[in-house]
Amino acid sequence: MKPERKTRNERINKILVDVGWTIIKSGKSIPSKGNFAVEEYPTKSGPADYALIINNNIMGVIEAKKENEPVYEFLTQAKRYARDIESKNKLGDYNIPFIYSTNGSETYFEDLRKQNSRSRKLSSFHSPNALLEYLSQEISGSSIWLVDNLLEDSYIYNKELNPYSLCYYQREAVEAIENTLKKNKQKMFVGMATGTGKTVTILVLLYRMLKSKRFKRILFLVDRVELTNPALAALSSFEPELGQKFDKIYEIFANRIPQGKEWESLSISTKKLPELLYYFINNYYEFFNKQIQGTGIPHLKKEYISNLEIPPSLLNPSSSQS
Repeated sequence: MKPERKTRNERINKILVDVGWTIIKSGKSIPSKGNFAVEEYPTKSGPADYALIINNNIMGVIEAKKENEPVYEFLTQAKRYARDIESKNKLGDYNIPFIYSTNGSETYFEDLRKQNSRSRKLSSFHSPNALLEYLSQEISGSSIWLVDNLLEDSYIYNKELNPYSLCYYQREAVEAIENTLKKNKQKMFVGMATGTGKTVTILVLLYRMLKSKRFKRILFLVDRVELTNPALAALSSFEPELGQKFDKIYEIFANRIPQGKEWESLSISTKKLPELLYYFINNYYEFFNKQIQGTGIPHLKKEYISNLEIPPSLLNPSSSQS
């Protein structure tokens, strides 16, 4: 058995099944309903290793390589399949929205609908639900809303009407984050000194991200249970629109999200903090250390991960409910 085929059979297939895909062998019939990873799917430039299909719609392709082989560069090959695959939907130069490259240990992903799209590393493949949510996101519409509804023209920035009105540096922080998101960048770090209004700044940002539909739900983390109630109080008193409090516009859940509400609005939680700390230290510690260079803040070390004693299986932000 070739090394690539062995990796697919022993590693990649299991990962796909774990997040909700059903494997279909090459040449077998594909049901019209269901979530399938179809092997050796034909394209004009040769077979893609996998095509991800939801209810008869092709959502993406996966380029698979043998274990330990670098996979980032093979997204180019996946892009070729995305151009040459037959699909119902034409998206600019491509016929499908999503591509992946993987060796069973590392997985890279790119959303081809975005102008100047950027690839990023994932902990696993997306589940079918996660891909459908991505597909429903109107990234361009969100950017247009942010441009058409400038912060400086909003009720939030009106000092005469709104007690939560921002200072100039808070506005600049929010605008800098929004401008970074418009460029499809994933990593941002904002540092503010004690007493400079971090809470108000983040409240405004939360509102504008939800209002523009850039994000459908947001997880607001606090590092201990005692801070949950103050966060709730700040949100319930925050008035982003004249006569409308934040908690009347969007649902807020603290620590526990009711069944059926997993995909909605804002959650305040401490429960996922250890897992998310593990994830961020593992994936973003180099970025964080670069941002704090020269500030005197101690650098993070990747070795801290071993002290958290959290199995990587808990950290799957791209799987069934992400």
